[in-house]
Amino acid sequence: MPASRNGRGFDAKATPQHDAKIAAEVPLPEEERNKVPDIAAAGKRWYVCMTAPQRELKAAQSLREIDGAPFLTYVPCEFFWRRPERGNLKLPRREFQRPAMRSYIFVGAPGGIGDEELALLRERDAEGRNRHGLVSILGSNMRGALEIGRVGLAWLEGMADAERSGATAHAPTAPFEPGDSVKVTTGPMAGFTARALFTDMQAEEVVVEISLLGSTTEVRYPFDHVHKAA
Repeated sequence: MPASRNGRGFDAKATPQHDAKIAAEVPLPEEERNKVPDIAAAGKRWYVCMTAPQRELKAAQSLREIDGAPFLTYVPCEFFWRRPERGNLKLPRREFQRPAMRSYIFVGAPGGIGDEELALLRERDAEGRNRHGLVSILGSNMRGALEIGRVGLAWLEGMADAERSGATAHAPTAPFEPGDSVKVTTGPMAGFTARALFTDMQAEEVVVEISLLGSTTEVRYPFDHVHKAA
């Protein structure tokens, strides 16, 4: 009988262990982060356009890529962190961005939007769809595209300044406060009502106190395994 299940001639070698460090947080790549232009740039007049659903950022990128760069574009955005769900895996939190105003994009043009600029904005592809994902431009048949006034421009500058300063980045907040009454939704304690003691934002878990058979015990749950009791 061999000395081991691998046979007498087997010579075990120690293999190096390579531990991969899993990132705790994954920020948004700089090349994907929303571009905030100088709203007060000399000679630029600003206009309001509507886009197809969820095409705001793609429309802004498409307009910036027109030869000669005749347009500035701005989509006010807010930023937040979320942990993607994939089975039981604990994935790192990722930073996401989303437009603060759905279907709106602000377009700046030197000297204003005339017939030539309108032709670029209305350019169609082979299937007859707007090449940039635009649906409409705020204006009228008589006056053409309607320029944003001083009040609107001041508001737009404020939005851009807030985004540059990080004021539109939402830090994660605890979904439970100490003392909150919560109900367990999974596991052997499912259906039990408990009292929240404290939250661990890094692990995204809450420690609760459960009364069981006349005694109390502390249990740690992920945020998505409990919800506030009605």
